[in-house]
Amino acid sequence: INDEILNKKDEIIFNKLLNNEIKKNDLVIVSDYGHGLISKKSANLICKKSKFLALNAQINASNIGFHTIRNYKNFNTLLINEKEIRHEMRDKISKLEVLMSSLSKEKNIKNLIVTRGNHIKLYTCYSFL
Repeated sequence: INDEILNKKDEIIFNKLLNNEIKKNDLVIVSDYGHGLISKKSANLICKKSKFLALNAQINASNIGFHTIRNYKNFNTLLINEKEIRHEMRDKISKLEVLMSSLSKEKNIKNLIVTRGNHIKLYTCYSFL
């Protein structure tokens, strides 16, 4: 796996490509595995330009410690597993529902889906005007 962060020239090219493709779509699905392709700048562009953004960011053996959703803000849906939300929140003892609520509020996530093996927890934030 090439874990090198994109150089500035390649990041500019990548962000132009992202900008052009995002404009053409109503739904953007991002799978970020923390290997250096998506920089903070790219993540910010994705978040600002997407009409509806679904994010999947997974921990694996080669990205542990570098995996994070902290580069993303105001996305619509997040799909992670229980280990990943506990890693993200740095909390291995609180109830899952408490972590889901905290993360949803902190990141302004409208739909948070946490898998637990063959069990799934769904947290949906509703806002009433």
